[in-house]
Amino acid sequence: MEHLFFKDWPAVFHIIICAVISYIVLFIFIRISGKRTLAKLNAFDFVVTVTLGSTLSSMILKKVPLVEGFFALITIIALQYLLAFLAKNSSKMEDVINSTPTLLFYDGKFILPAM
Repeated sequence: MEHLFFKDWPAVFHIIICAVISYIVLFIFIRISGKRTLAKLNAFDFVVTVTLGSTLSSMILKKVPLVEGFFALITIIALQYLLAFLAKNSSKMEDVINSTPTLLFYDGKFILPAM
């Protein structure tokens, strides 16, 4: 209970350094992977975003070493890039990965059958 709010300064500095490095690396990976990573958010993109955030938080909070976390980030983004490539070249994969948007609210009213 004594370390609930503060453990020691080296732990704080470790978290700050890991956060900065992880942020920079994630930013670079996302820039390399292209706009698809941050494009219109469908269910697949949402899963990728949550997974990236979870991995990044594990890296920052010392649950996973930085190098292992970087490989996890690379793997997640590579899978996202691969599935985007497959969706682009296969209409069946596109239907699986990219759902069509549905209008849920129009003219001040909810469209109940669409929900």
